Amino acid sequence: MKDIKTLLYTAVFVIGYFLTTIFGNSLCNASENNINPSDKLFIAVKNNDIIAANQTSDELIKMGNDAIPLLKEKINLENKALTGRVMYILRNIKTNASTEMLLDMCVRGQSVNDGEYIIREIMQELPNRDIDVDVNESTLNFMLGKLREDKWPYAPKSARIIGKMKKVNPKMRTEPIIEALKKEILRSIDSNSPPQRPMESSYATESQYKICQYIYAIDDVGVSATPYASKALDTAIDNNSKEYLTICLGFTGDNKTLSPKIKTKIIHIAKNSTDGYARLMAMRVLEKWQDPNLIPIFKDGLNDDFKVAVSTDMITPDMYKGADGFYYYDYYPVRSEAFSALLKLGVKVENRGKGIYKLVE
Repeated sequence: MKDIKTLLYTAVFVIGYFLTTIFGNSLCNASENNINPSDKLFIAVKNNDIIAANQTSDELIKMGNDAIPLLKEKINLENKALTGRVMYILRNIKTNASTEMLLDMCVRGQSVNDGEYIIREIMQELPNRDIDVDVNESTLNFMLGKLREDKWPYAPKSARIIGKMKKVNPKMRTEPIIEALKKEILRSIDSNSPPQRPMESSYATESQYKICQYIYAIDDVGVSATPYASKALDTAIDNNSKEYLTICLGFTGDNKTLSPKIKTKIIHIAKNSTDGYARLMAMRVLEKWQDPNLIPIFKDGLNDDFKVAVSTDMITPDMYKGADGFYYYDYYPVRSEAFSALLKLGVKVENRGKGIYKLVE
């Protein structure tokens, strides 16, 4: 009799445990499924659950714009781990709403302890977007401040961001960028400034990189920047400023709208400037026009003598050890640009390495 009772108690216990487990898990799963995705992200980050955080991040990215209000509710810029996750999600949602939130976070980052990483990462992302959103005064002033502070790498990044702010008055965008460009041009030719070497793994010095980015920022403004670039060119005194401001006009215009005078000047710069970087940028303008009549100029460009020693960590047949003990390879930027332009125009050219290009007859 006792054995039967024991069996019955055991059976009841097992069945009860089984039902509790099944229905308990179901209720738990149902509860989890009803949790706001941003709350799930917060919990995953708090628990340092990388797998759950990755899954929830992917879920929020798939939601697109619908995720933005949820993220706004949860974001706390003082929480570095959560903020990093939110920035990752926003980088992968390429919409105006995410751009607005990134701009807001960037400005707010200056009032956060150790918030420099927020500003740095967002300013790395925004130049890759079309900023077709309303920009408030504090955001514009923040970016203008970064441009005028002239600190690396924020100055060129802020210029590109300002140039892309489509809903901001073109004059308010263009004139500060032109001022930064003129200042950098004069710095690049100042004999009292310490000589600059190309940045690591780049053919451009810091100064030349900034000049290039400022010109691209003016190009981002588009044809609306033309009158301000023209005014700056009319008042320019030194030849370097005249050349680079002429190149600006080449980027903001096109082969059909540019005056014959400006077109002739750009061609002259591409062929005859004593500044290799100016020749390179002029070649990029000519390449943009995709004009078959320019093929002879591009062919001549294959023999341009502008050469830069680029530092490298990669072992290649072209590298050599410099006097400083580092390894380099020689790069010919103008030749490379001319090569690219000819290929786009259907001209057959062989790249034989070491800056040597051969036309295929």
